[in-house]
Amino acid sequence: MGDVVLTFTQLAFVSALMTAALEVIFRTRAYQYYLGRGPDGAGSRWFTHFEFRPWIAMIVGVFVAYSFSLTALIEGLGIDLKDLVDVSPIGEGVVDVDVVITGIVLGGGAKAIRDVVKRFAETRDNIRSTLT
Repeated sequence: MGDVVLTFTQLAFVSALMTAALEVIFRTRAYQYYLGRGPDGAGSRWFTHFEFRPWIAMIVGVFVAYSFSLTALIEGLGIDLKDLVDVSPIGEGVVDVDVVITGIVLGGGAKAIRDVVKRFAETRDNIRSTLT
């Protein structure tokens, strides 16, 4: 098992930076008027029943994960990348899957990372209590 705490801390740092940067865009009147919830909260000019924020955040998260080769699963599990590619039926495609999952979690922001950490801790504790 890799250093899970370090991996989650690094993801939280990147996610915090992304969230702050995206908020600059999401708070502009242009975004709110054309793509966001609208100035009165009733929907934007072009999309009255659709909110783009999570989709934009997810796309940016995947882009950042690809740009910096962020792989939460590989790092968290402490797997040697060469060994993983050798045993995986999809070869190097396994890295792409990891990067996309990592990017989606990044796009979910700090709340998504806290949710992953919480679920991980609960599951780990349940396994420990079952085995003892």
